[in-house]
This record gives sequence, structure tokens and C-alpha cells, in this order.
Amino acid sequence: MTTLKEQGGADNTLVVFTSDNGGMFNVGGQNAWGAGHRLNGQLLGFKFGAWEGGHRIPFIARWPGKIEANTVSDHLVSNIDMIATFAALTGSKLRQGQGRDSVNILSALTGNPREQLRDHIVLAPSKPTHLAVRKGKWMYIGAQGSGGFTAAKRGAHAFGGSAAISYAGYENSDIENGKIRKGAPPAQLYDLANDLQQTQNIYREHPEVVKELTALLESHSLPKPGNTPVRPKYDDFKPVGDLRFTFESGSLDGWSIVEGAAGRPVSNYVSLPRWKNKPFNQEGDFHLSTVATVDGFADKQKVVFQSPPFVIHGDKASFLASGGLDSEHFMWACSMQKQTTFC
Repeated sequence: MTTLKEQGGADNTLVVFTSDNGGMFNVGGQNAWGAGHRLNGQLLGFKFGAWEGGHRIPFIARWPGKIEANTVSDHLVSNIDMIATFAALTGSKLRQGQGRDSVNILSALTGNPREQLRDHIVLAPSKPTHLAVRKGKWMYIGAQGSGGFTAAKRGAHAFGGSAAISYAGYENSDIENGKIRKGAPPAQLYDLANDLQQTQNIYREHPEVVKELTALLESHSLPKPGNTPVRPKYDDFKPVGDLRFTFESGSLDGWSIVEGAAGRPVSNYVSLPRWKNKPFNQEGDFHLSTVATVDGFADKQKVVFQSPPFVIHGDKASFLASGGLDSEHFMWACSMQKQTTFC
């Protein structure tokens, strides 16, 4: 704020103070707790878990002339909503697939809409088995426990779950002496309007709510292994025209490297045994690869491959490609004129 004031922008800037998650009960958090600091106040749980202490966070916004000072909103919002909100604020257009679960909350910041902007929100703790959904006053967690860290003793970096709850002195009807109580419900339902501290799991008292929220959660879930559609093999794809690059010969076949270096630019599972359980290529044996270097392997290196020249007739082109296991890995395809980029 001091810098904004010095630059003359304090009265024309939307400032948001928030966090990405609740406090973590690692060694530093444990030491702070021992000194009397309650990381997440009276909220149950810690970072990485589905309980309120893991994800309910402060959200304070300042925007003179737009946001009335000292006002409070009870709208359900998420940090993911900043994508759609900032896009609307700056007049930016999101590309297809960006911010798919983001909601523009400008009206909640600058006013107090009568209706909630969100019907519900899905929360993803560390374990996918504990995907959770908040709708109205209800919080439903699809399994027992927090779904976060589970180390059982203080001093461990990953101290969490039921053991940490008992150690910290919190109360929850499913937990006794640091463990899930025998006979506890298979999942969790909390009425946050009357029990923000999540002391009572009322899963069995409201089967109709459990049924509704289970179905809602399943609509957001990934397909289960047994229900995953069978992926077609490469030969099942019918290309338009006669152009096809497969690298099944095990060589670059006319391609070249114009930037960077790759120890094995065309690889298969035999040459990359480290990734045999996470195959990159689903349509053949060989594929372009950037992970193999001359001396070993490196996940973060940039290699630019250039194909033999070809001409696309018409206004459409299709590329069947894959790469990367997280958001730090990506692939670009661009024309020789660098006018068109496919990401």
C-alpha cells in the first residue's frame, strides 16, 4: 500500500488480501502452535485437507469509490474466481478452456447481489478420494478424515489428519484418541451455518442431502478406471490428406532440431525405463522426446523440433500430440511464419 500511495495509484487500484490455503501444521506450524498461535483459529484442520481449516481463508478487498468500506459479504467465492473477475475488469477475453470453473464476482465486490453468484464449489484436498463440495450451508466430503497429510506424531513435516486434530484439542464426532472412531460414517456432512467448527458429522441424519451432494460431486469427478473410454490407436485416426508423422522407424525421419539439445530425440519405453509406468505415447511405440539428455535425464529443457515443409490446404489442421505431466510442461506448434500458434 505504501508503494501504491507513493506512485499515486492507491485510490484507483483494486487490492485483494488473501491466501492460497489454510495454515500448514508442519514443524514450523507445530512450533507456532506450541507458542500459542492458532493457525486457523477455531476452524477444523490444516492445509492440504478438506476440512474448513484447510481452505477457508481471509479475503479482504479494497477499492475506493467501488467497494464500500467496512462492509461484509456472505457470498461463496474462491480464489479461482479471480481469473474471470480480473478478465472482466481488464476487458480481457479468456481462451477456450481457461478458467472453466471461474465465476466473475465483481458484482459481489462492488455491491451485494440478492442471489448467490455460485450454486456450489468443488474443493480438492491432497487426496482425490476426499473431493468435497460446498453448497449453501452444506459441506460434503466423500470419505473419512481430512484427505490431507496423515503423519501421526508431532515433529513430522506431514503431521496431520486425525492425530493432529486430537493433538491440537479440536473436537469431531468421527475422531477419538487420534484415530477415526469405529463405526464412523463412510463420508462426512456438515451444517456450516450451525456448526462452522465441524464438530458433528451429520451424514446419517440427512440421507437426502448426502444423495444430492454425492451426485453433484460425481458430476465433477474423473471417470473411474473401469469406465474410462478406450483410446483409439493411432491407425484408427483418419488424417485428412496424405501427411502423417509417426516416428515409428525410431528416427527423426526428416525432422531436425533447431534449438536446444536432446540425447534421444526419438525415444521409446525401452530407452526411457524410468517412465515405463507413465507412458507418454498412447498411439505407438516411438515419440519425440525432450527428457533424455546426453548425460541422463532432465524434465525441464527446451527443444525446438522442425518438421519437413508442408502446406495446409484449407483453414483447418489437426494435431494429435501429448506431453507433460503438470502445468510446467507444455508444447507449442507454430507455422514457419510464426503467425499461428497452437498450444
